[in-house]
Amino acid sequence: MKIPNHGIASVLAKFILMIVLNFLASYFFVMVVLIVPINVTMNLTKLYSVLLMMLFMMGIEALTMLIFMFTELSNMEKLFWLIILTISIEFIVLFTFLIQQQVGVTQRDFARFTIEHHQMILSPLKRVRDRFVHPIMIELAQNITSAQNAEIDLLKSILSQL
Repeated sequence: MKIPNHGIASVLAKFILMIVLNFLASYFFVMVVLIVPINVTMNLTKLYSVLLMMLFMMGIEALTMLIFMFTELSNMEKLFWLIILTISIEFIVLFTFLIQQQVGVTQRDFARFTIEHHQMILSPLKRVRDRFVHPIMIELAQNITSAQNAEIDLLKSILSQL
């Protein structure tokens, strides 16, 4: 039996595929592009961020479909994109709250996330600091490097005790 192009099974399959692809794209972006690949870990803050980014992408896709393709969509597809937009907005609010309040984040999660956060500034700083000529910028780069490395070492020490 062939599933109709605009049937519920087709819409559900598109929805599941959209969730999976958006999650993978968001995860790739956060883990590979934003996070220094030296110390890649998973923690709740990062998961909340990935899900928030995924939901923004889904919301934008839904809004785009509803605005620019409205006349070409079947009623089922219009309902589908409206539901996606509504769900995206609701979960954007939820995950924004979870990130801001750090819900469920443990000491270990916080330490891991903070280590990665500090490494994110050290990685590009290593590439540009040799080009600095202004004495204050050179001193600032040295101070940032020393301070961030000291905090990373401290957090790693704490992690080993947790």
